[in-house]
Amino acid sequence: MTGSAIAAQRLLALDPAEVTVVTFQLSELCEQIAQEATAGLADLSDPLLDTLAQRHDERVRPLFVS
Repeated sequence: MTGSAIAAQRLLALDPAEVTVVTFQLSELCEQIAQEATAGLADLSDPLLDTLAQRHDERVRPLFVS
C-alpha cells in the first residue's frame, strides 16, 4: 500500500506527512481485509499440488518458468 501511496503523493503533489498519516490510519483496515480474504484459502488447496510445486522449484532444470 505504501508504494501506491508514494506514487499518488508524487503525481498529485500531496503533502508527504498527510499521506503518511492516512497510510498509517488505513493499515489496520488493510490488515483486517487481508485476513478475511485469505481465511479459507488453506482449506481449498491440495497438499499434493503444494508438494509438487515445491519439488519443481527445487529441480536443477525446471520444466518451465512463469
